[in-house]
Amino acid sequence: MSSHTESVEAHHRAIQQEYRRQAAGWGQGGVTDIMRWIAEQVDFQPSMDVLDLAAGTGIFARTVAKQVRSVVALDLTDEMLARGRERASEEGLTNVTFVQGPAETLPFNDGTFDVVVTRYSVHHFVDPLPIFREVRRVLRPGGVALLVDMVADEDPEIADRHNYLERIADTTHTHILAPSQFVATLAHAGLRLAKYFALDVALEFDDWQSYLTPDSAEKLEIRRVLEAELAGGARSGMRPFVENGELKFKHTWGIFVATNGIDALLSF
Repeated sequence: MSSHTESVEAHHRAIQQEYRRQAAGWGQGGVTDIMRWIAEQVDFQPSMDVLDLAAGTGIFARTVAKQVRSVVALDLTDEMLARGRERASEEGLTNVTFVQGPAETLPFNDGTFDVVVTRYSVHHFVDPLPIFREVRRVLRPGGVALLVDMVADEDPEIADRHNYLERIADTTHTHILAPSQFVATLAHAGLRLAKYFALDVALEFDDWQSYLTPDSAEKLEIRRVLEAELAGGARSGMRPFVENGELKFKHTWGIFVATNGIDALLSF
């Protein structure tokens, strides 16, 4: 077994351990306005088969299930999938299938899906390129990939600081890509960027990563860095600010719509 394979498998075990304990909280999440807006970037049709990759509890799968023929929600962690099955049943959805498996070797034939979606997952991948290649492989001709994740600053020093802080908060975090890196990785995988949106999202520091208490060593260290930036220190990439006496910061969500053919099913 290669050292890279061992690294990926070790990271998979870490993700499963972490999200096993977070499954109940994620299972409470429902469909939001931003989720619906993201879904509107693809022209979903009743004849379509969709893959929700690294789906967690299948929030996106449940968002689009009534618009399409079938959705497969694939994730590494059984407990996340179990919560998703419960929610889908509660919502009366009968066309969503939950499958356990890794993103690096998708258990599907070539050209199985019209659309592949992955949300807030790329920063957990050891190497996004082989996963993006798998996305392209399982797409039908003219298929669409919809990828949503945090993006980093284009300045590599700022991006490195940001990734360092995210890893303190979440040990399963690998790296946030800058938009240019994300697009280049898509291109190397044989996917063509069709649309890109950036959305700034303000977060309250104490509420962020709620499994960490505000007085945990991790939160205290990140707070120290953000407060140092507010005092004129190095930029962290998290763009901290204070509002009504509360420390807040911003993430940028990148929304990438890519295709594997010229006759793509996009909504412009």
